[in-house]
Amino acid sequence: MPKGVAVLGGIEALRQFKIFADLEEEDFEAIGKISHVREFETAEKLTTEGAPADNLYLFLKGKAAVKVRGADGRQIQIDELGPGEMLGWAAVVEPHLYTASAWTTRRSEVIVVDGRHLRELCEQNKRVGYEVAKGIGEVISKRFGLAVGARGGPAIGKYGVDQLRQFKIFSELDVSDLDSIAQIALVQEFDTGEELTVEGAPAEQLFLFLKGRATVTVAGPDGAEVVIDELGPGELLGWGAVMEPHVYTASARTTEPCELFVVDGRELRELCETNKRIGYQVAKGIGEVMSRRFGHAVSGRAEEAVTGLGPADLRRFKIFAELDETELKSIAEISHVQEYETGEELTAEGAPADNLYLFVKGRAAVKVRSSEGRQVLIDELGPGEMLGWGAFMAPHVYTASAWTTEPSELVVVDGQRLRELGEANKHLGFQVARGVGEVISKRFGRVLAGKGEQALGGYAIDELHQFKIFSELDVAELEAIAGISHVQDFEAGQQLIAEGAAAHHLYLFLKGKAAVEVQLPEGDQILIDELGPGEMLGWAAFMPPHLYTASAWATEPSQLIVVDGERLRQLCDVNKHMGYQVAKGVGEVMSKRFGHAVGGHGITELHQFKIFAGLDVADLDAIGRISHIRDFDAGEELITEGGAADKLYLVLRGKVEVKVRSPEGRQILIDELGPGEMLGWGAVMEPHVHSASAWTAEPSELVVVNGDSLRELCEQNKRLGYQVVRGIGEVISKRFGRAFGERAELHEKDLRAFGGGERVIWDSGELQLTTRAVLIGMEGGSPEVLPLEAVYDVEVQGDSVVFHAHGGDVSSPPVDDPERLAALAADEMRRTRYARRRKDYYLGSG
Repeated sequence: MPKGVAVLGGIEALRQFKIFADLEEEDFEAIGKISHVREFETAEKLTTEGAPADNLYLFLKGKAAVKVRGADGRQIQIDELGPGEMLGWAAVVEPHLYTASAWTTRRSEVIVVDGRHLRELCEQNKRVGYEVAKGIGEVISKRFGLAVGARGGPAIGKYGVDQLRQFKIFSELDVSDLDSIAQIALVQEFDTGEELTVEGAPAEQLFLFLKGRATVTVAGPDGAEVVIDELGPGELLGWGAVMEPHVYTASARTTEPCELFVVDGRELRELCETNKRIGYQVAKGIGEVMSRRFGHAVSGRAEEAVTGLGPADLRRFKIFAELDETELKSIAEISHVQEYETGEELTAEGAPADNLYLFVKGRAAVKVRSSEGRQVLIDELGPGEMLGWGAFMAPHVYTASAWTTEPSELVVVDGQRLRELGEANKHLGFQVARGVGEVISKRFGRVLAGKGEQALGGYAIDELHQFKIFSELDVAELEAIAGISHVQDFEAGQQLIAEGAAAHHLYLFLKGKAAVEVQLPEGDQILIDELGPGEMLGWAAFMPPHLYTASAWATEPSQLIVVDGERLRQLCDVNKHMGYQVAKGVGEVMSKRFGHAVGGHGITELHQFKIFAGLDVADLDAIGRISHIRDFDAGEELITEGGAADKLYLVLRGKVEVKVRSPEGRQILIDELGPGEMLGWGAVMEPHVHSASAWTAEPSELVVVNGDSLRELCEQNKRLGYQVVRGIGEVISKRFGRAFGERAELHEKDLRAFGGGERVIWDSGELQLTTRAVLIGMEGGSPEVLPLEAVYDVEVQGDSVVFHAHGGDVSSPPVDDPERLAALAADEMRRTRYARRRKDYYLGSG
């Protein structure tokens, strides 16, 4: 084994890192087997920018500086990492090249995880893969901007992922994709009047406006500059950097001081070729921008074909927006313009799709035949829209019938010849197919109108995107979900779901409202939420254990999309991308609305309580079902020392005083609790007896958790149980810190019984402190033994500790850390008294 390397013994060290926060016990063991702990001296190099990312580094101790190379070649520090932080996420995220260089700035102790083995583990175990990817995504999201600081311009870091997503071409990319793009970008400032692009010049850069404005001009037929557009924040310039023939189609100059995101065109094209997902999303985004703004760019270019139909006419249509002049001319040669009178039939449902229709003027109604045989209107088309995509897409049959509703003028494209063109010219074929796909995306749902259920139609795929769980899905995925869904009407008062029942369906609100209620432990139904359009009900159809966590009734006539839960789960199992996006969406909805299940206090508030800090939304949902919110007046008793601990209390607002009874019988204040703090851990920890009494000191609001149910949950779900018990241990550690000393040696204490066999917890040679007594004079062989039951107070005097005991004070010999000895002694003194009282309690009640 190399010098300075130690096998990673135990998994506790891994748990502190965000990327592993939600893993289970066996997952940690698997990761531990591919990891080791290594010490690095000051100034040792960990990663090299651009080098293969072989390892993931997790800092236990020490610090490291992270640097990137600027455009001028100098190294620029962009971050400093310390304990609990991570370096080298590229070991997991493609393309597996380090995005920065890093050196230790002091001696460091680091967990080194083998990247290749970690990726293999993530592939084999999708749960691990999901949790690790999610954790790394969150780390990248927080630190992303820094990783590209000062590449030739000011740091892009101040413009985080969310701001990068304002640009249409990046709106569908995930954080790892955005990170890749940031590596080839810089933020640059321009003065008023600076030229950005020159019409006809090679398109070397793509410009994205952060601040300022610019005018875009083209040369008119007479050579004069014609202003065709003005750009500002959130807009894009220079799509020729991505789209062939990679020549700027217009000139542009700034009209005020500007700050732009500048992306290297050649490197962006290479990135799109290497990563097809990025390539598709960027091309689609640019296509949509081109679609909206192209017409201006050909202002004054009178290149009409002999037929009267030229490239400019065709380019206004979405499916042709990304074709070049030559390709548009090819399509013009197989097209003609035709006029139609009102009421003329254009397409017949089920008939061979011979022609593609593009509306120049006029309107048409599109209908499909329902299962009852009647014609159902599903769409109305007008100028700029398309009809008859079956002419290009197999099986080349019209999926609906259409008639003009007013005099109309249409471009008619020969379907067979268009398909032949697409076969001969793959670029043309791809662009047309994608353009058709985007049109289908917007109008897809209507094609399903009336097929067996009330129409999902009438609600296009874009409307499905309003629902959080579907917001990140692509067209094909939404189409798959539409195939397992239907739209259903509900009357006011009709029950949608029943608490505890099997969760077969997921409901998405299109119209109307519903009330959501849960049953308290006492049996009362309480209203916890009201849902309306755009909201979701019944996430348990997707999340285990697939039982509804609440009941819901429509409060007015409502229209809902009903998704088959089992088939949705099957879809997500087959398509991991869909599964991840839907799970993330459901999780975010649960995150926002979970807290209503415990009285209007959201998941963020519950996470403030240490015992719940490590739980996920599903675990919190389970706890929410056994909890409720209760108001208490000042002076109400919450728990009684020695009494059965059947409830756990979490303080939302107000104050609580905690007291114990002294040997003389008087109440002594030992703690004061406020918002975010916990009371009554005996509800979870054996012997389930309160170790103190507590009263509200002012009007207070508390979450009350049923102790028996919480213990059952912890038994059934070991991961949840571990997180809760660990959280309680940390709370105990912090609140008894003075008694335990600075190291908070929880593992040396028997927190459950506060008793058990006698153990030595302090030994300085001459003095020993055990869990039952203080022994002074150990070196002489006949120590003075002072039982802790006889001690009622301790005090530090100089280097010694004075034990105030019944029968007289006893002073210790000088010790190195008298404060810690006093704290430990006071703690053990208190424990001894509690143990004796509990014994009396059980004997007296037995």
